[in-house]
Amino acid sequence: MAGNKKKSKSKAKASSAAPKESGWESIARQHNMGPIDHAMEWSVIVDVLCKHFDLPDLQTRRGLKKAYLDFDNIRRRLDKTYNTASTDWRLAGGIIAIYSKMCMDAMLRNKIFGPSYLSKLMSLAEIEPCRHLVARALSVLTHHGGYEVRAEIARVATIKLLDLVAASPEDGVLAELSVSVLGHSVTAIVGDHKHTPSSTTMKVLDYTRVLKQTVTTLYKFPTSIVVGHAMQMFASGTLNAPEAYTSVPSALEFLVAGLNSSDHILRTNCLNGIVQRFERNAQDDEHHMDPAKIVYVQRFGYPSHLQDIIVKYGYERSELRLNTQSQSIFVDAIYKAAADHDILALGRTIAGLIPLAEFPILHGSFQSTNPRTGREEADGLGLPFVMWGDSLTHCAKALRAAGELDSADMLDIKYAVTLGRQLPVAEAIAQRGLVRNPQCAYFYYTVSLAAARPEALRACKKGLKCKQTTPFIRRQLLQHAVEHAFAVGLQDLLDEMSAGGMNRYAKGFAFLISAAEDAKTFVEEAPPDNYHHMNVLYLLILLTFVTQEMPVGKDLSEIQPLIRKLKIAEEFARAMGMPPRETAFRLAQQLVLRTYRSAVEDWASVITRAESMRSTACQCGQGPEESVDGLAEWLDGVHIESRESEVRTAHGPAGHACGMPGHERPKMQMGDFELYRCSYCRNPSAVLRKCTGCATARYCDAQCQKAGWSTHKKLCGRTAT
Repeated sequence: MAGNKKKSKSKAKASSAAPKESGWESIARQHNMGPIDHAMEWSVIVDVLCKHFDLPDLQTRRGLKKAYLDFDNIRRRLDKTYNTASTDWRLAGGIIAIYSKMCMDAMLRNKIFGPSYLSKLMSLAEIEPCRHLVARALSVLTHHGGYEVRAEIARVATIKLLDLVAASPEDGVLAELSVSVLGHSVTAIVGDHKHTPSSTTMKVLDYTRVLKQTVTTLYKFPTSIVVGHAMQMFASGTLNAPEAYTSVPSALEFLVAGLNSSDHILRTNCLNGIVQRFERNAQDDEHHMDPAKIVYVQRFGYPSHLQDIIVKYGYERSELRLNTQSQSIFVDAIYKAAADHDILALGRTIAGLIPLAEFPILHGSFQSTNPRTGREEADGLGLPFVMWGDSLTHCAKALRAAGELDSADMLDIKYAVTLGRQLPVAEAIAQRGLVRNPQCAYFYYTVSLAAARPEALRACKKGLKCKQTTPFIRRQLLQHAVEHAFAVGLQDLLDEMSAGGMNRYAKGFAFLISAAEDAKTFVEEAPPDNYHHMNVLYLLILLTFVTQEMPVGKDLSEIQPLIRKLKIAEEFARAMGMPPRETAFRLAQQLVLRTYRSAVEDWASVITRAESMRSTACQCGQGPEESVDGLAEWLDGVHIESRESEVRTAHGPAGHACGMPGHERPKMQMGDFELYRCSYCRNPSAVLRKCTGCATARYCDAQCQKAGWSTHKKLCGRTAT
């Protein structure tokens, strides 16, 4: 007994004397890892730690659910071990990798992500063997995280990532992962077009440096992932950080070169970035005539080479002639009213002039000498108005009293638009008028001026089908249809980057194709001296780059005819005293035409190589490295649907924000676009109603369906009734 006691005592003593094992080496020995120096692969380290902490299988939805339910205990164990492993980078890195894996689930991410986690993660970036791990963890977070996650990572990690990449210029893995992270995180801030980032935030991001480093990476490592995320970042940041592109012009030229891609969606994304670059500092499109130059042109005509163009087109149909003639008729009518005080007759004359030209109303007055002062003063000569423009409201009352409601509404609208600047008032009048007379194109034209873009475009398309119209109103509707469809199409394609899906691509392109069609029609029909020629041609040139089946050639031969027309249009505008204004569209097309050849030559090899590397699977959460440790595969090895309700995510519920050359999309066919065009008025829309007879024809509403029935009934499977 005594011997046994002694022996037990001896064992206890030996046990207490043995050092308590801790850290990665201790854990590795417990799991029979063999030589510790050989167990350095991250996937091996993580696998051992998951077993050591008895974690559920994080590769499955069920395992992640278990982790969520037991998260407090899991966190307690992981953090306790992490806090004792400040100098053990394998153990600390493995724990961070486990947290990163759990961050793929939205509800777990909400529990994990915060300053403490980011601090732990970024502290590992100082350790060379952990840098790829840190970059991959950030890539997973930005790939699956929502806006708040990505924005916080942008603020905390951007400068550190840039420093790491600059310090390791030959590390393609780190460079590519960094572009992926920045493409999601920085874009969340600079690409937020609803909230302009503060100057403090932009200083923290150092977006100019981000652009410079990304350009360097593009040249050195032009993989599909790098090109895709760089393209998205460059296109998204032009609105909120235009000055950065002045410092790094090659970033903007990269977008110009993207217009030469075989990928239509990539082209459109680049175009949107180019246009947005100029939106903040561009001039508006309001134009004011120089009366002296107009009088000169009216008396002596245009310069000879422009006059020849007008004669060839038809002088009587020219813009100058239409405005001059209508103004002359207006003045004659005003003088007649001063003599006979027949306000109703004056109103009828004005109502007939409004749909004929853009500037039929002269805002003058009669003049008489004040006998007391001897000064010339405005005089109404007994009329109920003094200024001629104010005649519109008085004439409208007379027309309304006579039951000529359409004419009365037209005068009230003209007054509200040109003098009162009250577009909502004008739209309300027009909407009431359409209930009474849906064939009056002028009412649709008014709606196109005031309504939100989708409704305004729909009004343009319906107005173009009206029977009660004029060449001038038709041109105005075409011009506005181009602008509205262009804007809606680009916005739809941007929204697709969040929502995804082939349907949204096709819908957005349906708008752009509609814009291009109407622009071509306008250019063919409008007088050469129509001021709006310029704006329509700016858009048509830009649209040609994105809607043409094959990319525009470096010599721009496909658009040379448009360039020549634009030169003539700008000469006419200057002759009339309305020189081109520096609008976003003008500046965008100037940039494209000026730099297209050099940009394509500079970036062609980069974009071509990226397009040749297209794959069907998204890899931006993994990175490029075909590494033996398999960490990338493990981190991205589970495909779960996010449980969060947040919609401002990197990829959205069904799509992929990267959406660039590295991610294959179905090829779009012309038939895809037809699904989003009204069979009658050709308005693009995602909410068309199908014909119940054939389910092929689609219409905006019952009005379009009824109007188009006479033609469609010959093709429809339904029996005509």
